Amino acid sequence: NLDKARGSIELWLRPNWPQGDRVRRAFLWEEGPRKAGANTIWLWKYEQSLRFDVRDPSDRYITHNVAEWPAGEWRHIVATWDSKVGIALYVDGKLVRARDTTWTPRQGTRFFVGGGGSGNQSALADIDELRIYTHPLTADEVKAAFAGALTRAAAKPAAAPRPVIEIEPPAK
Repeated sequence: NLDKARGSIELWLRPNWPQGDRVRRAFLWEEGPRKAGANTIWLWKYEQSLRFDVRDPSDRYITHNVAEWPAGEWRHIVATWDSKVGIALYVDGKLVRARDTTWTPRQGTRFFVGGGGSGNQSALADIDELRIYTHPLTADEVKAAFAGALTRAAAKPAAAPRPVIEIEPPAK
């Protein structure tokens, strides 16, 4: 199960949609109510923005313009959350934005990768090296992950050093 109180999602994304695409596309989508306060976690493309939602009571979210992202170019994305602090979104190792917010964690039922959500189209992107952590990665951990240097042993806190879920390509 996805820890709704705190955590991180890390992935590499290679868009295959045409520049200027305004279609809503789901990358990671938790099934559940769409209303504010429902605490469903979504990482998706809303028109021409990458958007990270936790559906907190005030409906705060973070966006990043992707209108100029060329098809076929890999991007490193990390979304972090802590129900007592807020949310943050990183692209290519750099903080895009952080927002202070709080909410009551509510467990969801299902979590979709590459699609999901009524009204959303499939990702139309390649998703690689998906990792879900039980803690918010720090800015230094995000930079290390982008550089390919974040190891399971280096991720903190010590009580949960490994990703909960890790999807990587098979060894060559």
